[in-house]
Amino acid sequence: MKTIAVLGLLLAAVPAALAAEDPLLAAKDLYASASYEEALTTLSGIESPPAEIARQVDMYRAFSLYALGRTAEAEKVAESLIRREPMMELDEAAPRIEAMFQNVRKRLLPVLIRAEYRTARTELDGKKPESAKVHLNDARRMLASAQKIGAWDEGLADLQVLVDGFLDLTRAAADQSSLAVPAAVVSPAAAQMAQPIVPPVPVQRAAAQSSYGPEDEGVTPPSVVDQRSPLMPEQLCWSVMQATGQFEPLRAQATAEVDAKTKLTDAEKADPTKQAERATAIEKLFREKLRGHEDQYVRSFGGAAGQPQTDFFATPEQALYFENGGVLRSWAAGLANRVAALPEPKVMAEELYLSTLTRLPGEAESVELANALATHPADQKAAVLTDLTWALITSIEFRFSH
Repeated sequence: MKTIAVLGLLLAAVPAALAAEDPLLAAKDLYASASYEEALTTLSGIESPPAEIARQVDMYRAFSLYALGRTAEAEKVAESLIRREPMMELDEAAPRIEAMFQNVRKRLLPVLIRAEYRTARTELDGKKPESAKVHLNDARRMLASAQKIGAWDEGLADLQVLVDGFLDLTRAAADQSSLAVPAAVVSPAAAQMAQPIVPPVPVQRAAAQSSYGPEDEGVTPPSVVDQRSPLMPEQLCWSVMQATGQFEPLRAQATAEVDAKTKLTDAEKADPTKQAERATAIEKLFREKLRGHEDQYVRSFGGAAGQPQTDFFATPEQALYFENGGVLRSWAAGLANRVAALPEPKVMAEELYLSTLTRLPGEAESVELANALATHPADQKAAVLTDLTWALITSIEFRFSH
């Protein structure tokens, strides 16, 4: 009986001895016993731990801070953890602590996803497809998590298209020195956009002859060089949104929000100063609503830092956005539905071309639209018009002449 008692005392002393030797285990025990200040003191004494231990140290530091009501400090530690390991899972934690970490992750994920995507693009530009694939896969996992926890927005939806597209490219070109967009991925309009404008080749003249004509041997007739400049990214965004009718709903939202926030009396409604202030507030809010869309176009169509911002270039990212961009497709569908309500193909073609290219269609273009509608069932009218709208928006004429 005495032997059993002694053995029991020895076994009971083992956790205490381990805790004395392992500060992390001691801190966990202190946290479990609600001694949060003591747990923080113990954790602060753990210096230069290996990565896995450092992860647990910060985790229990966040737990203890939150339990003490020091929420801002706890969120700062949680942010540091999530930045290092966006997809980390918590050890056993109370639901309210899990909710705190979830809120921090929800706020950070869009930023971390875009940073991961930029890193992948840098690796692609450096001809490192295998390294890029790792970052693209990480971005894809974070995108799935963002969608699951409600950290989703239209910009992330478009980014998901790009991530998936570039992953396909890295698989197809892992052993190549450069990446190219497969022909199946690029639309005819995007392929046209990638064609360079070739300057005319100077004609070498012999010194003995003062003039030449087109009929002379070795003379190439002069080429016509297209000097038009492409739309800047912001201009392209505004043109697409204007063409597809996105400005009016955004402005209406801004107006409703300003009026709901600042209710004017009848006297103030007649006051020019108050009306001017209202108009300024509406315009400011309207521009804020546009900024997210502008940023997407700047990222896709703007030159990198240090590069000319006025030169035209076509990239796989632009082609993928035009080919698969969900936001662009939804905008095109909105215009197509409006056009589909018109009575006949000729009127539809006129509305579609005036809205997108600000000109009337030619006879062949009107016939092409009519034939497209005639060869599809009536219930596919909107889908056909959506495809035609998308083709016009992604055309060379829209980007260079709109």
